[in-house]
Amino acid sequence: MLIAAVQLLVGASATSTHALNLFQVGNSFTFDSLAITDVGFWTGPVTPVGTVRMLETALGESVNLGYHVRGNTTLESMWTDPTSTGTFRTSYGYHPTALPNNDWDYLTLQTFPSLSNPTLSNEVARMQDFIASADQGGGGQTKIIVYGPWAGKAESAWSQWNTPVADDPDTLANYSASYHNLLYDKVAALNPGRVQLASAGKVIREIRDRILAGDAPFNSSDELYRDDIHMSMAGRFAASTTIQTVILRHSTVGQPVPRDVPNWDADADITDEQAAWIQLVAWEVLLADERSGVLAPAAGDFDGNGVIDEGDYDVWATHYGSTTRLLADGNDNGVVDAADYTIWRDAFAAAATSIAVPEPAAALLTAMLGVSLVARRRVVRGVDAA
Repeated sequence: MLIAAVQLLVGASATSTHALNLFQVGNSFTFDSLAITDVGFWTGPVTPVGTVRMLETALGESVNLGYHVRGNTTLESMWTDPTSTGTFRTSYGYHPTALPNNDWDYLTLQTFPSLSNPTLSNEVARMQDFIASADQGGGGQTKIIVYGPWAGKAESAWSQWNTPVADDPDTLANYSASYHNLLYDKVAALNPGRVQLASAGKVIREIRDRILAGDAPFNSSDELYRDDIHMSMAGRFAASTTIQTVILRHSTVGQPVPRDVPNWDADADITDEQAAWIQLVAWEVLLADERSGVLAPAAGDFDGNGVIDEGDYDVWATHYGSTTRLLADGNDNGVVDAADYTIWRDAFAAAATSIAVPEPAAALLTAMLGVSLVARRRVVRGVDAA
């Protein structure tokens, strides 16, 4: 069978003359989103970290990364005491130097339900402080990502996840989807058109639930963790994929694991099959969450990676008959059915010629091809990495 991929144009292609500038503020949950190794955490940054390499692959351009990270610490503590012992940063320096003196495309700010009991109003206020600092260098153009972490390995750690929280300034930060949404809503209202939500907690919760239901290429949800709260390599890939998908605004399905990055080689505790599955689950979760800011894919692009190919057929075939997992529900009628196959078939055939289109009875293919270039957000005014 002839295998063909049709590349969708989602905007002007990025070029090597551009760079994406990303700064992240948080604690060890943020380090996990960088797909960095334990060695990197304790001795300094590993270059390139997994997230940087994966973004560079997707964008076709370099990524300049800065971060201000301190374990078990709130935004309040990092704002008021930026140089405390145990703070990790890049060559850009601590945030009081790095943020106002550089032009950042994206700034991620992580919520944290610590024992110091930060409130909703406190977290919003500190996020606004960091945003104002970044705006000195970015002129108010920096995109803000509210980054929401996950609960721990134990079932009890997830007890609040589905519990609604009160829209009250004194609401305590907690591990719940409702709190992530509320925090985003408050920050977005103060910064219209600039804010996206990257809730790694939502993604990891969905991954965890599917593992427990026996519908995943993992044997146990414990495989996501390296201790009671922090992520394994597979969990880090999920957290990293969440950040990447929100930045790219499209799916990362088909993007390879960066095996050339330290500790992400063939011996890493995540297979290519598991990585592709995580990418698809993350896309499904984020596409359903309007706060993420991701873009709806073109007709027939069921895995959302900007390419209409047989990977999209696989998604349709895998979810045929489903009324709950609706990535392949192309006509939005609430079920994945034969009409959705027709949508994919027509889109696939219309965009290319001499294509052998798989029939529904054909054996499922496992290849996932290519990843599209994201539209360039804006030309950066140059960030000095020295």
